[in-house]
Amino acid sequence: MKKLISILIILSFIACSQKDEKKDILIETFEKHLGTNETKYLNEIVEDFDKYLAANYPDQESKFRAYLSDINELKVNKYWEIDSTKLERYKDSKLLEKYETGFSDSAWEKQNNLHLAIGSIKQTDPIITSYLTAKKATGNLPLSTLAGGLMYYLRESNEYFAKRIFILELFGQ
Repeated sequence: MKKLISILIILSFIACSQKDEKKDILIETFEKHLGTNETKYLNEIVEDFDKYLAANYPDQESKFRAYLSDINELKVNKYWEIDSTKLERYKDSKLLEKYETGFSDSAWEKQNNLHLAIGSIKQTDPIITSYLTAKKATGNLPLSTLAGGLMYYLRESNEYFAKRIFILELFGQ
């Protein structure tokens, strides 16, 4: 019996480590397609966003989910904003480039780096595939609709991508 329990524990550790490795590979693929400077800038933006969430949702276990819920329920009067000094620095990058929606075979006629990076991992997670499907069908998504969709698929394992999708929609439109 002890051997069986030991084997089950070892197998669970192996399964968890494989999930972490897969997540790391997806993040590496995403960041490679995004580019070095854009990855650095986006990580800075997410870090600032996390500070905002911590300050405004201190008692919530999932601060991001709480913020999305407020947006979905139209309880947010003013959305979080990137610091103006940093925003000025980011404008020279390809991170927050505007894109043009179109009715061609692709979702975007002109894609920015963030869209291309998300597209590079599009079949890996329901949050990414549903976002890309909705984006292709509708073009610009209202933030309340985006928030509801992200909340539906949000898990701890995909929060990395969910935050970046949210930031893309908030500032890349």
